[in-house]
Amino acid sequence: WRRTHAAAAVGEEVWMIGGATSSSFLNDIWVLDIAEEGQERWSLADDDPAAGPRFARRASHSATLVGSDRLILFGGYNGHQLSDLWSISIGGSRRDRRSVACQRIRAAGPAPAPRSGHAAVLAPVPSPLLFFVGGERV
Repeated sequence: WRRTHAAAAVGEEVWMIGGATSSSFLNDIWVLDIAEEGQERWSLADDDPAAGPRFARRASHSATLVGSDRLILFGGYNGHQLSDLWSISIGGSRRDRRSVACQRIRAAGPAPAPRSGHAAVLAPVPSPLLFFVGGERV
């Protein structure tokens, strides 16, 4: 079984990222196509060979859709609290979305404290801001 993963709706798909099982942390990315009722289908997203390394295994993190083709992943827990920030590019069409490119973001300014079990909310206007709220800090 899987728990404490992050999930985000992307059009007619649900993206499930990372999480934990009873014995390990995960960094896989699954896509559930829900476009046609009764024809839902899971697929595993692969890394774009030209992209850099994927984020570390983790649970209790956030993943937030920004625009229509990018997820922002923040924090989580994998034995210790995390505060890293990642961009996951998901392509422009369903067919392209089976291959993802993950890139570490090194944002300017003071970063939020490491945390897990938090919420992330995108406020798109007047200019896009991503808020990280609450969570646990161990």
